[in-house]
Amino acid sequence: MRTLMLVAGFPMLLAGCAGSTSGSADQLGETRDRIIETFKSEGGIGFIRSSVPKEIREFGNLRRFERLEPKLSKLQAKRYGYFMIWVYEDRQARDRDMSQPGSPDADGIYWYNDTPERGPTAGKTYWGAEKRYGENVLLSWDLPSRKRELSEQWTQVDALLRKSVG
Repeated sequence: MRTLMLVAGFPMLLAGCAGSTSGSADQLGETRDRIIETFKSEGGIGFIRSSVPKEIREFGNLRRFERLEPKLSKLQAKRYGYFMIWVYEDRQARDRDMSQPGSPDADGIYWYNDTPERGPTAGKTYWGAEKRYGENVLLSWDLPSRKRELSEQWTQVDALLRKSVG
């Protein structure tokens, strides 16, 4: 099951490690830092970082990852839309965690259909998009139109990620 479900199930544990960093210069940390710097300098966007504690990862047999949730002003939200960036310790963990395995479209986008069970949009199906970047990054983006179509918002986020990850 998607790591997101695990993250959502442990909000109190996540709160304690939202700003933690490991001192090692590993692939996850280097990539995360480049993303944070690019989004801050190019788009003025900061992130709330969260991860799953080591004990939970070991219990669930999960690899290390960090979720970067953008802190957006109303103007930025209008420009960039709603997205989440996941930075994993390696390619295998990222690929295993994708919502919809399979083949991407011509732009490298993996489309998935979802229907929330709770909240104001419960029971209403929508399209989401995911895209891989580099060896260990996954962009998850909710389409404002709820249709399978990209917008200028996607283009803005995609450009920043391509610049920071390659």
